[in-house]
Amino acid sequence: MGGDHSDAIDWGLTTWEGNRRLQVQRWASLSLDQILEWQEAMAELCRELAGTPAPGDAGPAGAPPRLDSVRR
Repeated sequence: MGGDHSDAIDWGLTTWEGNRRLQVQRWASLSLDQILEWQEAMAELCRELAGTPAPGDAGPAGAPPRLDSVRR
């Protein structure tokens, strides 16, 4: 193993607190349009994982999602 590479790693990012701080910095660097785009993508993923249809794809008001539309 060649040299000492410990300077190449920011060990402060390997903790929960360091990782959270990095996430906040990354979100702060995004434009408003990018933030909205990511939030829409996350909302869509949540709907898919929950098995509920997206707004506009729903059937009659109050109707439960069809079982055959849930992915396995």
